[in-house]
Amino acid sequence: MKKSLIMLVLFVLSATVIHGQNLVPPIKTSEFTLQMSGYSQALWSNEPVLEHRSNTEWSSFITCFDLKTPSPRVKFYSEVEFHDIDDSDANWLRKGFAEITATDNMKLRLGRMLLGGGYVIPRSDYLETVHYPRVPYHVFGNGIQVEAKLGNEWTLIGDVTGQTTVKFYDKTVFQKPEMSVWLSKSFTEHLAVSATAEIAQSLQFFGVDWDYKPIDRLHIKGALYVGGDGGWYNGGYVFLGYKLLNHIELHTQIDYRVSPRDGNDAIWTNGVRIWSWKDRVELTADYESVFSGRGAESTLFARLQIRF
Repeated sequence: MKKSLIMLVLFVLSATVIHGQNLVPPIKTSEFTLQMSGYSQALWSNEPVLEHRSNTEWSSFITCFDLKTPSPRVKFYSEVEFHDIDDSDANWLRKGFAEITATDNMKLRLGRMLLGGGYVIPRSDYLETVHYPRVPYHVFGNGIQVEAKLGNEWTLIGDVTGQTTVKFYDKTVFQKPEMSVWLSKSFTEHLAVSATAEIAQSLQFFGVDWDYKPIDRLHIKGALYVGGDGGWYNGGYVFLGYKLLNHIELHTQIDYRVSPRDGNDAIWTNGVRIWSWKDRVELTADYESVFSGRGAESTLFARLQIRF
């Protein structure tokens, strides 16, 4: 399965570089339109990749499906994680939901979706650094979600779901309800500030995050949080990225955590991100330094990403 995925990814890479456009055209009928897209990522490290003996790992292969119906107010979305889909414990369905535009200012989602807490950090295919900042959150869940425009540039996303720590098909998924909410305010076209809360049996999370682009080439963002998963801790991160050229960005990020149970530590990341014409191929290289009570350790990481 994995060898087949690698061959497929290499084919997609060559096709997207040559053509610079979506490899799979939409499938259209008189009433429906189905668009398929996706992305894949490979990770390299000068040390063995975490939990793997090799220095290289093909870490994901995501396929997205968007189905437009005869009604402009009803759409269907799904995302499937094909990497390790043949493993018995794979939680391969990331998204699979119906979206209903109830009013011009309100959308309802029913199914498996990205939770409100997941909006604290970037989407995995638009992550500027190789690794996520260590903001604790549950990503996907089965349930219902509301997204509402409240006026004066306020946006609210709230959801009630089943357990997010079990497989999407688990019989016990709805035995323990969870909830999360994300409230965001756009003060200008350059600055947005948000607050997030997530309440679950396995995680309680409260945080604020911000996104600031004072000029086109400069991007500053970050978050502060308090989390609990059997022991309370707090932390945050600050990211600064500067677009040196149209397709080259330099970045630095400080990620820290204060934990009475596990000790305090910080991760300082410095790197560069380079992407191709039409953003089809992207390469990110980071030098991560971890500072803790055990001293300092540094590792070089690189990530290759392909969109199709």
